[in-house]
Order: sequence, then structure tokens, then C-alpha cells
Amino acid sequence: MSGSRKRTLPETGRLKLGELLEEFDERLGKRPEPEILTLTEKMGFVAQRERFNKRLAIADTSDYKVIGLHDIAFNPYLLWAGAVAQNTRWETGIISPLYPTFRVRKGYSPRFVNHLLCGGFLRSRFDAISYGSVPRKRRAAVKDFLDLELPISVPPVAEQERIVKLLDEADELRKLRVQADRRTAALIPALFHEMFGDPITNTKHWPRSSFAEVGKLDRGRSKNRPRDEPSLYGGKYPFIQTGDVANSNGQITAHTQTYSEKGLAQSRMWPAGTLVITIAANIGKTAILTFPACFPDSMVGFIPDERVLVDYVREWLVTMESRLEEATPQMAQKNINLKILSELTIPVPPLPLQKEFAARVTEIRAVQGEQAASCHRLDDLFQSMLHRAFSGEL
Repeated sequence: MSGSRKRTLPETGRLKLGELLEEFDERLGKRPEPEILTLTEKMGFVAQRERFNKRLAIADTSDYKVIGLHDIAFNPYLLWAGAVAQNTRWETGIISPLYPTFRVRKGYSPRFVNHLLCGGFLRSRFDAISYGSVPRKRRAAVKDFLDLELPISVPPVAEQERIVKLLDEADELRKLRVQADRRTAALIPALFHEMFGDPITNTKHWPRSSFAEVGKLDRGRSKNRPRDEPSLYGGKYPFIQTGDVANSNGQITAHTQTYSEKGLAQSRMWPAGTLVITIAANIGKTAILTFPACFPDSMVGFIPDERVLVDYVREWLVTMESRLEEATPQMAQKNINLKILSELTIPVPPLPLQKEFAARVTEIRAVQGEQAASCHRLDDLFQSMLHRAFSGEL
């Protein structure tokens, strides 16, 4: 791609999406049920059985919409967030009757249209046609979607196919990067089981202690900040939310929200090295703070004593996540009772073995950091190529 000359796309006039797409509505009826698909914001269409390990669709899917290869659909309530996808994998699938469905008209490359709609190039225009004040209830109408005027001149099919080939090659690099990231993420759990055995059945017969006995365990209770308490980050206090924990790779290295020191209730400040555990939303998710921070009482902080290391405790809790979910009382909003968490019994292997595990985890996390940076670079490259492709510069 280096050294490629700028190509000016032929001026064929501005088109509306409705000139590239035609809406259709095909229902399953009494036919055999094909793969049930879910439309996601970031991953396009995914099979329900693969994504959720269970069936979410109702028993009678006769009213579900049928889509074939290269057909397109969007979620009218989440189009503004990028919930538009093309079926590029299944010969036939069914989706919720909520989603409008479209076919690419003859004379246009289905993959070119896919990159145009699903690559993020039109995200701001999708946002502009979505109305409503509540984010996850903003709705986009089919008519407004089809009436969208494209900000580009669409080239002839041969040029579309050339652009598609380049974009598909760049996208394949991103997919390979994601696959490598998943393999790396599986290294720490595999290492844990190799060194410590199954923590639930305690196959290596380590001595056990209650969770509360091996460190300080408490909720992130709120308090007012004393006036003589030194300020952090220029008078701002890093504030961690449940999403920060759930979306981390085990370590919290950045924060998106802060508390001001002017009259706001402050959560207690927890030091770097604290293990944060979510006990309300995203129950049982864990991450280690790499800087002092506050968090609400929907989370618990754990500071280990001299018998256990935080990396070991965190991975032990990862293996216990499903059990924590099961132990959560059935209430209107599920929450882990702090007493239940405190009474969990944790195997306590020798400290030198824990230190060896922690050192190897540090090495793996360094690799994960390099991979994350590579992933961001590939995403930036792909978005740059999309912009150049639809600006006639690729």
C-alpha cells in the first residue's frame, strides 16, 4: 500500500442508502429452524448458542425474520451505537423480528456495502437520525435510514472490489490479533491450574483459611473528605466503577471518572495493589488497582496479608466466579452478601510458589500490554484505510 497513488473516484453523484439497499421481510413460518443469530454492537451477527451458551429466543420462532448470506440488518434502538451488521458467515439464519432487514441491490459489491455501513464510517450520521433522550431507547426509523445521503461517490463495481480486497486484508490482520489475544488471556488460568491444582476441590491439599482471615476485606463505603486530607491528581480523586473492573484484563491502569474535592461525598481511598471485587452489577468480577483510587459500596476492596499474594488471590476468585453467582441471594437486584464472601475458604499454598506464579503473571501481562497496543494500532490503521477508501485516496 505504500507508494500507492491517489485515485480519484468517478463522480457518479451522491446516492442515498435506499439506492444501495432494498428492505425485505421474510418470516420463518413452519420451516425448520436454522441458526438463531443475535445482532451485537461490536461483533456483528453472532450465534446465540456460541455467544451465550444457551438459547435466548422464544420457543416459537415462526415469526422470526430469515436472512441469507450478505443480508443486512440493524437494531433500531442501537443504530447510533453501531448495531448494524451483515451476515457474512451463515447461508441462512433467523433474527429477532425487531430488526429491519435489507438486501444489497444489484450493481453493488455486498462487501463494499458492508465496510461502508459496519466499519464506523457512517456512525455520526446514524447518530443524527436516532431520536430520544434516553441513550438505550433512542430509535432510528427505516425511512430515515434509507434516506441517508452518502458522503461519498460510489465507484464502479470493479473499483469497489479492489477496495474490498485491501480492506479485507487489513481486517484479517485485526482478527488474527484478536485470536492471539484470546490465546494469551488463557495462559494465566492454565498456569494457575498447573501450579495450584483445582481450587474448588483442592486437589493438592493446601491448608485453607477463610477469605476474611488472609487480608482486609471491606466495602468501598462513602465518607466526606476531611479538609486536611492531601489532594490527589490535582484535586481530583480517581473513581472506579463496576464497568472499569468488568472490562479490565485483571489490572486497572486508567480511570474515566473522578471525584472533585469540592463538597462531594468521597469513597474511602484504597491503595495501589488493592484487589477490587464487584458485588452488585457484574457480580464477581475482579481487578487489581495499579494506583490509589475510590470506588462505591457496590464493590469490595481486599488487601492481602503476608500469607497470600494479590495475583494468586485474584486468579483464585476468577475460578470461583460462577460459584459466587450461584451463592448470590435471589433478590430484585442481585448482590453478594459480604458475609458470604468473607466465609469462602481459600487454599493457601506456600508463599515461594505464589511468588513464582506472580512473576510469571507479570511476564504474561507485559505481553498482553504489547498486544493491546498492537490492537489499537491495527484499529487505527483500519479506520484510516476506511476513510481513505471512501474518500477516493486508496
